[in-house]
Amino acid sequence: MEVDITIDPHECVVEVGNHDGAIGDAELAAAIPDPLAEGGRGLPIIKAVADSARFVSARPGWVVLRMVKRLTPAPSIRLAEAAPG
Repeated sequence: MEVDITIDPHECVVEVGNHDGAIGDAELAAAIPDPLAEGGRGLPIIKAVADSARFVSARPGWVVLRMVKRLTPAPSIRLAEAAPG
């Protein structure tokens, strides 16, 4: 498994690669599993949190899930000045 994280002022990109054959974007449409199921929540959570997520072929035999989250600048906070007194 390989993980690559890139953060710049505008976005955070997380790529997780695995030597696990081929998989398509249709797999990202995974439904939320039964509440008692032990697994199957990863892709639905990724779809809920990431702005985009897709599988890409990095090299033969590898599958990479590329997740992108757009970042918004934090609002600037202006502290009130002390009143003369």
